[in-house]
Amino acid sequence: MRHTLNYYYQIAYWWMPNAIWYPMVYSFCFALTVCLLSMAFAPKYITFYKNWSTDRQKLFHTTVVAFVMPCIITAFIFPEFIYWLKYFNNSSWLDNPNIWEQPTTMILARVLGISLGYLVFDTCAMLVWFRELKTAMRPALFFQMMFHHIASICVWSYCVKYDRATFYVFYCIFTEVTNIFLNFRSILAFLDLEDVSLHTLVGTLLLVVFTIVRILPIPWIISLAVNAYYGNFNTLQIILGCVFGPAPILLNIFWYFLLVRKAVRMLKADPNMGFKKVMSHGDTKIATTELSLINHDEHRNRFVE
Repeated sequence: MRHTLNYYYQIAYWWMPNAIWYPMVYSFCFALTVCLLSMAFAPKYITFYKNWSTDRQKLFHTTVVAFVMPCIITAFIFPEFIYWLKYFNNSSWLDNPNIWEQPTTMILARVLGISLGYLVFDTCAMLVWFRELKTAMRPALFFQMMFHHIASICVWSYCVKYDRATFYVFYCIFTEVTNIFLNFRSILAFLDLEDVSLHTLVGTLLLVVFTIVRILPIPWIISLAVNAYYGNFNTLQIILGCVFGPAPILLNIFWYFLLVRKAVRMLKADPNMGFKKVMSHGDTKIATTELSLINHDEHRNRFVE
């Protein structure tokens, strides 16, 4: 038995270093605690909680976790942001052929562990509440998020372990800041606060921050990738880069298209409303700055790059 466990431990360590494992376990436990607290306090303090369907209740709890964890990740990743600013200032912002071979910092390893802990928790929640969350999110979005979580856990941890594309891993984790506004907005919708000014403000900030963090850097990142040197990459690393490298950029462009399309529809419906909700009941609910494939009262938007 001990030999078998040691064998699996060696496989796990080959893929993911201890610097990631420990923060990941702590992060998973913290996310689970937040979820349990939400399940304990929501029925007491949200008067209409019991009127929600089971699907909506489960979705609310995972949304609360999805709001709290990006806040923590953003706070912990700030020193890594400063590190990369200094790196590019001391080297070059454009001509940087070795950008994908920079060593992993301890800060990045720990922040990645926190991020992966949340992804593992959310994956487990999707498996435990499989029927409820698949119904609430709808199958297309549900399986998209399942694939996103598993791919991120595997690819990001491998990159950090072998010092490959560490800056790109940092950037993908850094974009979690946009999920703070996205999920806070969803929580306000759960609480029937879509017509308050705070909801309008958060929706506006979501569009602005998403543009700055996820869209504007795309040409620069593509330029870094095109001009990088790949002579030291093995076959597996080349395959991982070709298959998974473009995915975050393509998804960000697609999600941004949905975000802007919703904003344009809302403005056309009532230009004086700004980012406020135009209609608020049932299937007539339209024209919100929603970042989602599906826009229904009982569906949470759960996008992580």
